[in-house]
Amino acid sequence: HSREMIKLRGKDEVMVGWYHSHPFKLCAECPLPVPVECQQKILFYSQDDIDLMQTTFEQPYMVGLLAAVEPRIEEAIGHVPVKLYGWRDGQIQQRGFEIFDSRPAST
Repeated sequence: HSREMIKLRGKDEVMVGWYHSHPFKLCAECPLPVPVECQQKILFYSQDDIDLMQTTFEQPYMVGLLAAVEPRIEEAIGHVPVKLYGWRDGQIQQRGFEIFDSRPAST
C-alpha cells in the first residue's frame, strides 16, 4: 500500500525502511537491571525479518527499526528499547543511532 501511495503522489519519494516489534514480555521474575540474555530474546532480527529486508528493503540505504514494548527494559536502559538494522558490506547488520529527547525542557 505504501508503494502504491508513493507512486500515486508522483513526487519521486522513496521508502527507506520499515519498523516493527516482537510481541514478547519479560517474566515477572526477571531481575532489574534486565540481563542481556533476556533483552536478546526481545530485540533480535528473526529469520523472517532478514528475509523481508533482503527481498523488500534491499537497497544499501534502507533500514529496519525493531522496537520492543516492554516497560521493564525501558526502565532499565532509560529509553524505548530499539535496535536499528541496515546494510554494511552486503550484509544486514545492527547499526548505530542516537535517541534524542524531543520533549521541551521543564522550567
